[in-house]
Amino acid sequence: MKVLVIHQPFPMGNYRLMPYIGHHLKEAGHEVQLMMQLNGNPFHEEYVDAVANQNFDVIYYEMLDRSTFKLISRLNNSKRILCYASKGVLETFEQILEYKGEFYDSIITNSKVMFDIFQNSNIESKFFEYYPAPLFESEIKTLDSYKHKHVYLGGGFQRLTEPNYQLERDLIYNNKEVAKYGKGWKMFLTIEEYFLQIKLVICMQVQTLV
Repeated sequence: MKVLVIHQPFPMGNYRLMPYIGHHLKEAGHEVQLMMQLNGNPFHEEYVDAVANQNFDVIYYEMLDRSTFKLISRLNNSKRILCYASKGVLETFEQILEYKGEFYDSIITNSKVMFDIFQNSNIESKFFEYYPAPLFESEIKTLDSYKHKHVYLGGGFQRLTEPNYQLERDLIYNNKEVAKYGKGWKMFLTIEEYFLQIKLVICMQVQTLV
């Protein structure tokens, strides 16, 4: 199949995950291309035509910005598969039901609650339990400096600000016995630092994954 995988820009949540998934789809024998989400930028008809003319069998993505969702709504000749693991631009998780046929055709989700809701709403959906770790074997190192008793990996802006995560903040972020990695990013990067971190040349235009 010919597959388009849409990812977020660095340092947003899936800037590394989605190309990693694209790599494994390519390894499985599919023709895979990557595209970065528009991040609110407008697009012209020529842009729609450029993507549509690729004749993708499948377009795969997580929650996007509204501008990219507007583009997705125009690409209804491809099967649009949304990985629903965050409410993103929506106000509630259940609100996604209103956008069937516009934001997506099928769903995969790691939420058992949402999976049951999709099933009861007759929406084609599948449940998965674990995300892959987007690391290649060549990138894994064992260092004594990272040997900790308790380690917390991750922590996006929602976990730093939303009231629902207050208990998590109390137990983890304010606990000196827990080593924390990935709860913040450097504000500005040079081009060299950017490509060093992601180790994949990702362009705003559709590009073939090599």
